[in-house]
Amino acid sequence: MDLFGNDVDEAGNSIDRNGKEVEIKEYFMSNGQIAEDNQRDSEYTKILADKIVERFYKENRVLTSHLLAFAIFEILKKRHRRLDLFGLLRLSEEDTLIPYEQFIKVMERLVAKLKIMADEKKLKLSHPFNENIEYIVQHGIENIGIYHRKK
Repeated sequence: MDLFGNDVDEAGNSIDRNGKEVEIKEYFMSNGQIAEDNQRDSEYTKILADKIVERFYKENRVLTSHLLAFAIFEILKKRHRRLDLFGLLRLSEEDTLIPYEQFIKVMERLVAKLKIMADEKKLKLSHPFNENIEYIVQHGIENIGIYHRKK
């Protein structure tokens, strides 16, 4: 993707939605000259932002560890509605315990929703999402914090 949200071919050429090569320089021109235009640039920035968000959903892959962390955070946020983010992060270990059955029910609902979104091509799921819920949870537990020195 180029800086205007156009696709880019293997040679690095920008390609518009009709499959035609685009000359990036023309985006900055007015009356045949490169010109500063804050309103135009602001609009291009908005278009690019929308395209980045769209592509993020289509190209990012949901991992089991992502879902596990999201589910736990949402359960705790719902349980402790009066706390802000910093309050949630400072909860004691005993205040973060979640009954397994409750956790599994939340995970089942989330996995079902994610599978619908994947079928609608709104996101991609990693391969463990083809397995049962216990496998998904176990895989998430094994992989959460994998990039941290101390799990």
